[in-house]
Amino acid sequence: MTPPRSIVLGMRVLLSKLPDTLLNLDGQRLGRKGAETRERLISAAVKLIESGSVRDLKTADITREADAAPSSFYRYFETVDDLLLAAIADRAPVAPALIDLVSLPWPAGQIRRHASIFAAAFLEYWEEHYALLHVRNLAADEGDARFVALRWAAISPLFSQLSAKVAAAQAGGRAPADIDPNAVAGVMMSSLERMGAGARQEARTRTDYPRERLATAAGYLLATALGDPAVGEADQ
Repeated sequence: MTPPRSIVLGMRVLLSKLPDTLLNLDGQRLGRKGAETRERLISAAVKLIESGSVRDLKTADITREADAAPSSFYRYFETVDDLLLAAIADRAPVAPALIDLVSLPWPAGQIRRHASIFAAAFLEYWEEHYALLHVRNLAADEGDARFVALRWAAISPLFSQLSAKVAAAQAGGRAPADIDPNAVAGVMMSSLERMGAGARQEARTRTDYPRERLATAAGYLLATALGDPAVGEADQ
């Protein structure tokens, strides 16, 4: 699938703004000490956003937490947002194993099981990287093209595979011909992201609707969209 023009432009902005992981902002290649300092700054920022609001994050807070000189921040990042972009790209990319789960064939009669496993893995990925993914989506929803591009780069392999599965179900006569595969994929990815984002918001999601139940429900809905013949049966 070709991404919308706005996202393509956002990707170009992102690539132009993200600091080179091998160079500092003076164009010098990072040695061991420089790489360690950069990593400490990223780790400090992640720790701070895990315990507080990203809106309150300041350069001084990051350098204090990292036990680094305030001036050292600007050797590697121009702004806090640049640091966050680097942190998300470094620490929260979609794991190849997650892409494999959705790219592997889901045979008819086993779709619900495969879809539920995929949904559980996606929600686990969100739980593991919640702070960074929440920051990414918050900034993307506010229209920052760099974070929009980073978000799209992460979800587009999953989106494309889900869309392809819907199209294959239509070709096999298992799914209605009048539904748009991209729209179905968009609904499912949006739903999964929303469930992932809600998993840290107070106890309701965690106690009344634990991740396993959410994954089972998402797998059922996706299997229904894909016309799984065994959709009415219990998971095997």
